[in-house]
Amino acid sequence: MDRYTPLFLAWAGAAALFLASQPLPAAEDLPLNGISHVTFRVSDLEKARGFYTGVLGFPQCFDLKKKDGSLFLIVLKVNDDQYIEILPNLKPGENERMTHISLVTASAESLYQSSSSAVCSRCPCGRRAVTARARCN
Repeated sequence: MDRYTPLFLAWAGAAALFLASQPLPAAEDLPLNGISHVTFRVSDLEKARGFYTGVLGFPQCFDLKKKDGSLFLIVLKVNDDQYIEILPNLKPGENERMTHISLVTASAESLYQSSSSAVCSRCPCGRRAVTARARCN
């Protein structure tokens, strides 16, 4: 057992107790159709790109650049409906690697109504988006 195992087990137990005490809607009540994409932050983009394209076999679809021409993110295709986004901005000492998961829903309004921590907005593409963030501080 390494030195982090007891800390992890304590955290997992506390998280399980907290989650068990929260009222959650039944899964059948949530209008979810699947996962659209997941976004990760990495400290070494080339290592991450090599892993996702070389080991897992996901092709890179495209990348997005910032106004100054530097890389903002790369997008890898899992299948026709699912993607992985990689942001090359994880700094030394930071540990928040996954930034978000984007879910596909038939009804953003229903999903918004079922979540007390959600924010409903309109995406630049014109679609309605529901954003809910949970952070462990």
